[in-house]
This record gives sequence, structure tokens and C-alpha cells, in this order.
Amino acid sequence: MPYKKVDGGIKNLEAKEPDPGREGAIFLAWMLKIGQSVKLSTAEKEWSRKKKDNPQLRDRDLKDFIVQMGEEYIYETTWKGEKILKLTKEGIKWAEPWTFAYNVGRGHHSHPSKRKI
Repeated sequence: MPYKKVDGGIKNLEAKEPDPGREGAIFLAWMLKIGQSVKLSTAEKEWSRKKKDNPQLRDRDLKDFIVQMGEEYIYETTWKGEKILKLTKEGIKWAEPWTFAYNVGRGHHSHPSKRKI
């Protein structure tokens, strides 16, 4: 079971269903690293890049992944006329344990980018 150091001790990160799979966890780690929301076009490019490297994703597109994981965790929306993909607050709590369970989590010196969409 993955653990994360927090102020005052260690926090147990229990992963909740649905399981995104290793490749999905890699994508979620990427989203967490860049700041939990990203232009949909950028997310689709990243997903396509990951599909080339992972045969398991070849028959799956990003929209299928979003539907399978559920809108309570990850969803598409529009912000200032631009389509974006966003992790909800619950989605962040759900995604992080999976990134550690598959050993693809962000390093402890890693920070989200400060870029604006």
C-alpha cells in the first residue's frame, strides 16, 4: 500500500475504484504535475503520444477514458471559450494514490506548473 510523507507523519494513500490502469495512471500523473486542468487539445496530444508507447491504449481514446473513470473525478468543460480537461477535488484525491500504486507518482520535489490556461 502506498504511503506519502506529510507534516506530522505518514499518510496512507488507499486507492479507490475505478482503477485507471498503469497507462491511465501515467496520464493522471502528468495531469497532476501540470496543475490538474489542461487544454483539451494538449491533453489529447499527450494521450496520443502515450498511445504510441503503450499497446494497451491503442484501442482507447481519451473520451473513453474520461467516461470510464467518471465525471466525479475527471471531466471536460469550457473556460473562456476553450475546452479544458479538469480533475475535480475528489479526482485529485482519487488519482494521486493510483499514481503511487503504479509507481508513476510525482517526486517530492515536483510542483505543479504556474502556467495559466
